[in-house]
Amino acid sequence: MIRLGWRRGAAAASTLVLLIGTSGVGPGGPAARADTGGSDQVTGSGGTSSQVSVAWSAGLVGKDNQTVVAPRDPNSPESFMSDDFKNLKVTVSQTQNLAHQAVTVNWTGGKPTGVVRNAGGVAFVAAKIPLPEGEQWIANVRKFVAGLNAMGITAWYDAGGRGISEKHYAAYQTLAERGELNARAFWTTIRQPATPEQVGKVLAEIQQHRPFQGNDYFENIGWGESIYQPATTNLLRNDFVVKPEDMREVRRIMQAIAESGMFLNAHVEMENAIEAYLGELEELNKVEPIKGLRWVLSHLDQVSDAQLARMKRLGMYAGLHSRPLIQGALMHKVHGERAWDMPPFKRVQDSGIVWGLGSDATAVTTSNPFYTLWFAVTGRMVGSRKVNRQTISREQALIAHTRSNAFFVFQESNLGSIQPGKYADLVVLDRDYFTAPAQQIKDIKPLMTMVGGKIVYRAR
Repeated sequence: MIRLGWRRGAAAASTLVLLIGTSGVGPGGPAARADTGGSDQVTGSGGTSSQVSVAWSAGLVGKDNQTVVAPRDPNSPESFMSDDFKNLKVTVSQTQNLAHQAVTVNWTGGKPTGVVRNAGGVAFVAAKIPLPEGEQWIANVRKFVAGLNAMGITAWYDAGGRGISEKHYAAYQTLAERGELNARAFWTTIRQPATPEQVGKVLAEIQQHRPFQGNDYFENIGWGESIYQPATTNLLRNDFVVKPEDMREVRRIMQAIAESGMFLNAHVEMENAIEAYLGELEELNKVEPIKGLRWVLSHLDQVSDAQLARMKRLGMYAGLHSRPLIQGALMHKVHGERAWDMPPFKRVQDSGIVWGLGSDATAVTTSNPFYTLWFAVTGRMVGSRKVNRQTISREQALIAHTRSNAFFVFQESNLGSIQPGKYADLVVLDRDYFTAPAQQIKDIKPLMTMVGGKIVYRAR
């Protein structure tokens, strides 16, 4: 039996408080699946005064919404190109500037492939799946939580995702109120406005939002993660362009959250985007101080030393994730040499900023915390290919994944380590995390998981 806390010992194991959420905005629209026809609402940029009709096999409309670009590279990590799309045609008809406007895209052709690709495809399929009702949903949640307990998870922070709303958390709240939730679920409200008009509606909602109305088993802690869709980066693209008009909308939302005194978790990955967000945050802090609100920038795959120093001055936290665990090879294809430092675990660790380690599960990586720890320590993705050189020590990874994460959910007095006065949330493992060969960290299995002094999992 080993201790999983900030200090080694032989008595017990500490909580694994995870940063779990579905993050990142991938390509969507009609090409996310093959079908027999229909229409979609998308948000464009640029302008054109005539109809554009494009055969999928010929290519796509360029960023100017006027010209047809070359066909997608079949080897591209975001490619949908296949024989099943050869007869797919997409038509965009409008006479106004597309910037910040929703336009109808009509599409015909194609055939079902049975394969769901990228975030747009996932969102489309998810929207078609009927949600369970009442006790069935509650039973599903019980099974899901039991699966997390079997991995050694006692608490997590859910940053939401496409289409996620309060109704998706209702079963957790019911179980918590019954005293039957066998893990601690903390979450933030996510809205993903795509136009200034939608931002206006979100601002009104922020003014009415009241976090921290739950308990230590189920709690809404604030707002995040995707603030404004057009200003959201995509890990598997390296062409993000910062637009002043988009950052103005980001600032409107951030200011409303600051005025409400709420926690904010913001999705930002690329260096130029981090720079733009920090610029807005520094200006906001002059009129509405954010220090003390524990605001977080999540992912930070390309954050620099100078940017980390600016975050520290603002009292901000950093959230890093193990996404290269599965996407590492794709990241190297997209970002080249720079991918070796994405995410920059060691750089962030050495900066002294408060930072947490999470999985970004379940859309991007596994929820299994021992795979997350293994990646942070070895820099290897599934299959053992080395993809990251910003590795950290086992102790540093464990602290970030437990004790530090407790700060993100405002539970540092209750969770994250084993000590008098804190909750009896712990795991007992089948081997010593600190002395097992590094390659075996991912293979560690819990023998027992306890939440609030109650045994919620025991290996058979």
